[in-house]
Amino acid sequence: MHRGVLLEVSTITWAELGGPEDVLGSWVFAPMLRTDGVIADPSGRLGAVRERVAAAFADPVWVRARCAGVRRRIEAGLRAVDAELPTAEQVLTWVFPTSLLAVWPAVAGLVDPTVRRRYVRAERVLSRFGFADRYPGLLDTLDGGGAGVDVARVRAHLAGLAVVFDEVSGLPREGFAFGADLGAAGRPVVFDGAVELIGAGRHREAMFWVLVTYARCHVVLARWRRSGSGCCGRRSRRCWRIWVWRRRRIGGVGRTVCWRRCRGGRWWWMRWWRRLWQAEGGRDWRHGDG
Repeated sequence: MHRGVLLEVSTITWAELGGPEDVLGSWVFAPMLRTDGVIADPSGRLGAVRERVAAAFADPVWVRARCAGVRRRIEAGLRAVDAELPTAEQVLTWVFPTSLLAVWPAVAGLVDPTVRRRYVRAERVLSRFGFADRYPGLLDTLDGGGAGVDVARVRAHLAGLAVVFDEVSGLPREGFAFGADLGAAGRPVVFDGAVELIGAGRHREAMFWVLVTYARCHVVLARWRRSGSGCCGRRSRRCWRIWVWRRRRIGGVGRTVCWRRCRGGRWWWMRWWRRLWQAEGGRDWRHGDG
């Protein structure tokens, strides 16, 4: 947190960023440099890359390259779920590549991809380009069709998550890439953001980040239980019971369901991506909504 602004800071090397063409082909880096959002550039190198990226960002060659990058990440991720992982870790390895199904339309439509609100953004892009009928199927890959995911139940899931989150926020979280998201600074993003989506009638979309946060919390709790440090007691056991109970009502998100949804996600993806890929050439996807 810096002057009231929540900063999510990560470090990359110049080699990882690459040159202008590497950035143009990256669905991760290109949106960051398509506009003049650089805060500091002592060497001037970022400015040079940004000029090239801004000029060629909408070129269909680079749009297709970025779409291909998302497709590779989806396919590799959906094949990589390890049945031997603990359930919470398996949920994370399933849910993120599954959610990239919602990132692909944004990348194709020149809309900056987001994390927590990626499904909302995907629906808007699909509707704008005449694919609104595909969004329900996309959302089904996340929650299995929304069975048992009504507004009241999502609110109950959020209340249960608050208990788990508050327990984890008091534990050391060093070594976890997502550790800062589970602290006081990250709390408004999780809870206020979910309440906002629920209030807008997007309760199914809200479950994406609720589920991610539940699973992350239990990855942290599992480490402390295994360590035998004694810092996880009665409240931790209660948190575990809440996780098991909620997981069943989210749609039974466990090992069997993760595998089944991975298969369903791959089937849906292989059936649909060709239609969108071909449509990119016949429709003007080069008008992002910023």
